[in-house]
Amino acid sequence: VIGTDEALAEKYFMFDKVTPTKSNVAQTLTDVRTDVLANGDVEYRYTKILAEPGEIEIVGAGTNSFVWAHGSGGLSFHANTRGALNLDLSTCAFTAIDLEPVQPQAIKIHGMLMVAAWAYLAPLGVLMARGKHFALRNGFFKTWLYLHAFVQLAALVCTAIGFVKAYKAIKDSDVRDHLDFRHPKLGVGTMVGGCTQLLMGVIRPHPPHGDEDKSVARWIFEIAHRLVGYGSLVLGLLTMLAGANKALELKHVDQVRTWNTAIIAPIVVTGFLGILLTLYINLIQSDQGGVPVAKAKETEMKGTEMA
Repeated sequence: VIGTDEALAEKYFMFDKVTPTKSNVAQTLTDVRTDVLANGDVEYRYTKILAEPGEIEIVGAGTNSFVWAHGSGGLSFHANTRGALNLDLSTCAFTAIDLEPVQPQAIKIHGMLMVAAWAYLAPLGVLMARGKHFALRNGFFKTWLYLHAFVQLAALVCTAIGFVKAYKAIKDSDVRDHLDFRHPKLGVGTMVGGCTQLLMGVIRPHPPHGDEDKSVARWIFEIAHRLVGYGSLVLGLLTMLAGANKALELKHVDQVRTWNTAIIAPIVVTGFLGILLTLYINLIQSDQGGVPVAKAKETEMKGTEMA
C-alpha cells in the first residue's frame, strides 16, 4: 500500500526491486483518507481486507511481518528511510527487525578509488604509451614502458581494492544483490577490460629484432591492445558517471557535481595533453632528414622497442 502526494493510499504490485505498479490491481481499500498532523506529516488511513486472493495474508491474531519506507522522488529507492517490524494485530505488540543498510562511507571510498584508477591513473598510462616514439627517439628505450606498466598496474590495484570495498559493503548489508543496477554491470565490464589488458601485456609477442618483419601475432596484439585499452577507458568513464548518479539517488552522497568534476576534468586535461603530444611528435619534432618522428624509419627503432 503506497500513498503519494498526488493520490490517496492505493494497492501496488511489487515483484522485484523496480518501480512498483498498480495496473491491473483490484483497489479494495475502503475508508481511504489522509490526515495532516500538527507537525506537518501526512498520515494515510485506510481499511484493508486481511485475506485477499493473490496477496500475502495478514493474520488477525498472530505475528505479521511488515516493511515500511518513506521519502521523496521515485518509488523505487528509500536509502535509510525504511524499516521492518513484526506486529501482532490482536495486541498491537511489535518488535523491530534490524536492517543493515549499505554504509555511505564505504561507497564513497569505493568511488574515490575508482576515480583515482580510471580518471587519473589509466588515462595517464595511455598518455605515456602515446609518447612511446618520442621516448625511443630520445634514448629512453625502457623508461616509457616501465612507467606505462607501473601506472596501469596501480590503476588495476585501485580497481581491485575498490571492487572488494563495494562487494563487502553490499554483502554486509541486507541488500545482497550485487548486480541489480546498470552501474555494477558496467563496472564488471571495466574490470574485465583492465584485466584483459594486463594479460595481453604479459603474454605480448615481442617486437621484431634486426631486419625481421613484424609478425602477424604482433600486429594483432598492437591492434587489440589499443582497442581494448580505449574501450575500457570509455566504459570506465560511463561507469563512474553512472555510479555517481546512483550514489546520489540512493543518498550515499549529498550532491554529484563535485564527483562529476573530479571524473571529467582529469580526462579532459589528459586528452588535451595527448593531442599536444601527438602534434609535437608528428608535426614539430622531425629527425635530421625532416621525417616526422611518428614516421621515422622502423629500422631506427628495431632492437630498441620493448613493447
